[in-house]
Amino acid sequence: MQLAEALKQEGMVDYILHTTTPPDNDGYMSLGLNCDIPGQVLDFFRHQDRVKIIIEINSYVPWVYGHPDYGNNRIHLSEAFCVYENHDL
Repeated sequence: MQLAEALKQEGMVDYILHTTTPPDNDGYMSLGLNCDIPGQVLDFFRHQDRVKIIIEINSYVPWVYGHPDYGNNRIHLSEAFCVYENHDL
């Protein structure tokens, strides 16, 4: 079984933490360079209430564009359960 598929199973994940760019003018944040498995998992959980998405905003994360099938490698601020800022390298 693939890791992304395993994480989608009921009861495997309660929270997802991911570091993103600061939001753009429309409230979207890029998932940066580490977006393969987290991107698939976030895309799966973004419209479900059973998993809480926690976003760490860091201005050092580069904006990376992605495939439209996976949300263009971005997430909207409104989809996060909790957001905090940490601008350390």
